[in-house]
This record gives sequence, C-alpha cells and structure tokens, in this order.
Amino acid sequence: PDFSALAYFFATSLTDILDVPVGIISCAYGGSKVEGWMPKWKLDEYSDWDVAKEKTQPDSVLKEYERINVMYNAMLHPVIGYTIKGFLWNQGESNVGRHKEYPSHQRDMVKIWRDEWGLGELPFYFVELPGWKYGNGEETAAALFRECQHKAAEITPNSGIVCTTDLMYPFELEDIHARRKQEIGERLAFMAANRTYGIKGIPSTYPSFKAVDLQGDKAVVSFNNADAGLNPNMDLQGFEVAGDDRIFYPAKASEDWNLHTVTVSSDKVKDIKAVRYCFNNFAIGTLKDMNGMPLIPFRSDDWDDARRACNLTEK
Repeated sequence: PDFSALAYFFATSLTDILDVPVGIISCAYGGSKVEGWMPKWKLDEYSDWDVAKEKTQPDSVLKEYERINVMYNAMLHPVIGYTIKGFLWNQGESNVGRHKEYPSHQRDMVKIWRDEWGLGELPFYFVELPGWKYGNGEETAAALFRECQHKAAEITPNSGIVCTTDLMYPFELEDIHARRKQEIGERLAFMAANRTYGIKGIPSTYPSFKAVDLQGDKAVVSFNNADAGLNPNMDLQGFEVAGDDRIFYPAKASEDWNLHTVTVSSDKVKDIKAVRYCFNNFAIGTLKDMNGMPLIPFRSDDWDDARRACNLTEK
C-alpha cells in the first residue's frame, strides 16, 4: 500500500505489452516542488529561490515536502547509478501559481538527471495536473499550469506528457489526489511502448488545438492529431467563448464530420475574440479522438486575467 499505484499500473501494463518483466524504483514524495528535486548549484542560479534561507525556516512555517533541494539530496542522489530505461514524473500541485517558470525549471531538472546517470537522453514521461478546487480566487491557476506543463514537454527533448482531462470524477473537485491511477499508468505505458520500445499501433498522441477562425458570432476551431475525427459527435461540452470584454460564457459546439473541426457560438457573445476548452481548475473533458485519446485543454487567447460569467466547476 505504500508503493506508487500509478507506477504499479504502468509496470504491469508495460509488462503485458512487452512480455518482459518491468521493474520500478519508486523515488517520490507527495506534495513536493520540482525545485525539491534539483541540486543547490542550479537553484542558486534562480533569483527567486534560496536554499540557505529556507534552512532557517522552522517546520511550522515550511513543511518538509515544501522544501527545495531536500529530495534531490536525500532521495534521488542515493539511487543515481542504477541502470534504468527512463523516468516517470507525476508532480505539480505545489508549483501551481508559478507556471511561467515551470517549463524551464523542469527542463533543467531533466537535463541534470540525465547528466547524473550518464546513460544518454533517457526518456522522461510525465502526467498532466489533475483537477481540483485550487483557491485564491483564480479559476484558471491550474489550467495555466497545465498549459506550461505542455510547454515543458515541447522544450525538453525525448519527453512526453499524458493528458488526464477525461480521467476525473465530479466528486474529485474536493480531492486533490487523482483516483483513476490505473488509466493514467496505462497511458504512460502506451507512451513508453510506442516511443521507447517502437511498438506500432499503440496510441500515444493526443488531439490538440491548432488554430481558430473567428467569424463574428461563431468561431471554427481546427486541431492537430485529429485526422480520423473526434467523438462524441454531439453534445460537446467544455467550450467557452469571449468577446472584447474578456468575459467567458459556455458555448454551443458542434463538429463538422468531414473537416474534423468544431464550430462554437454563444448568444451572449456577438463578436467572438477567444475560444477556450476545459481551461479551468476543474473541468472534465469528454471530447476525444477515435482512439479514445482526450483533447488537450487549450485557449486561443493570451489573457491571463480573463473572467467568466458562470463557473463551469459547478456544472
């Protein structure tokens, strides 16, 4: 019961696929920051992080799991040297709110780990942050963080991210721990099987936002990795639109079955300027490709201060 359920399901699934036993080293600490898994010399290069200052903070102010550099020293460094095939990474809650720096920090961490092991460009596969009722009055804090997780995958060679938007139950709004660890572990195994072991026919990519054509009171959204189409064909939930006032309203959405695009509109927005999908702290996505891989949450705008007229988390 103390072992990682996600890692267990990854290993059992990949073992079934490869017909070869897959071993796992669990080196994890709940609630830790990405900076907790980095050496002091790198953290000293970041102006907003101070290892020496943190050491003066008592546990009543700064909990053990919140401290930087500690996991690298006490947990990661002792296992460096084992012959491994790659890394799995399931982390992020404690970095919500510092999304802009996250991609470069994660990239730096991965490079340091790879250099420490000396086994080449080891694959690094990680998990999109699950939904929860993140506070501070910011409805999109977690969405902004997920967006930057995907940016981290883009700037980190030989890495990939598993989308989890569809793997949530409504009651998980109150539970920060993702429940559906079997499906998440399996998706990590699919990614490893396809990208690391070269097994064809196993889905490991996700449909994503490509472009939007704004046409006044409607907008047409096109996607990457959706050449075979999307489903369900009707009742598409999770889309929002906004005009110049940057107030987002739930949108009606329908798919063009021939072009594999989605047209969105709202009677409250006469001149659409932006489209979003599941871009919220907690929003359960239902739109998938024909392999059952969920559409990655997205926004067509760059408005970090956008507002909503109604809260989708309550639906």
